[in-house]
Amino acid sequence: MKSIRRFGGVIKVKPDKYAYYAQLHANPWPDVNAMIKKCNIANYSIYFKDGYLFSYYEYHGDNYQEDMKKMAVDPVTKKWWAECVPA
Repeated sequence: MKSIRRFGGVIKVKPDKYAYYAQLHANPWPDVNAMIKKCNIANYSIYFKDGYLFSYYEYHGDNYQEDMKKMAVDPVTKKWWAECVPA
């Protein structure tokens, strides 16, 4: 049986960026969701509370570093990340 690795993160979102950030994540791009699945990530969840974004996901693969490299070079994912910068 494969082990599941769980990851969580917290970032502060500037109040003037929250609405846009929430809008993006309410309707993620299909190609981004497909890449997340290709890279063995499941149960990706995001929660907002008091100006903070809390994220959680589970990794079900065998080589986390390689899957993250694959995601990092994907052109659509790179565009998505550029849109999501919590500046």
